[in-house]
Amino acid sequence: AYEDYEDLLELGVAKELARNVLAQGMFTKFMYKTNTRGLMNFLSLRNDERAMYEIRKYAEAIEEVFAEKLPLTHKAFVNNGRVAP
Repeated sequence: AYEDYEDLLELGVAKELARNVLAQGMFTKFMYKTNTRGLMNFLSLRNDERAMYEIRKYAEAIEEVFAEKLPLTHKAFVNNGRVAP
């Protein structure tokens, strides 16, 4: 697997994408704690078109839960241009 990783790097593939051929590149379940401001900061950075596709997918799923559990706060976040306070 490491040889495949090195081959991808030689082809110009970004390290963060090439590492998916390594065992640690597998999806996993995770849980974390945050406050609302930290959550909005995460979403403003990671649910952005410039973020890597994989992290955007996580951010989209997290935002769905945010909108469901804290609808007024989520609405304010969206109305404020998706910028954390």
